[in-house]
Amino acid sequence: MSQIELSFAAGLSQNQVNCIEGGKNIPNLYTIIKLCNALKIRPEILFSPTKDEKEAAKNEIIALIKKYI
Repeated sequence: MSQIELSFAAGLSQNQVNCIEGGKNIPNLYTIIKLCNALKIRPEILFSPTKDEKEAAKNEIIALIKKYI
């Protein structure tokens, strides 16, 4: 999907999409929802932890359990 197509589908300007994609702008929640609707994805997919983050959390929990048992 091009920036023009995404901006049209989300009701945003192409400049807004370009700035978000380029890391020059951080979108607010309302804009994130508009983009997700245009992309037909659920917003939580953007914030899901990676496999490495899940593994690190698991290891931290195990270490804490071992420390106090």
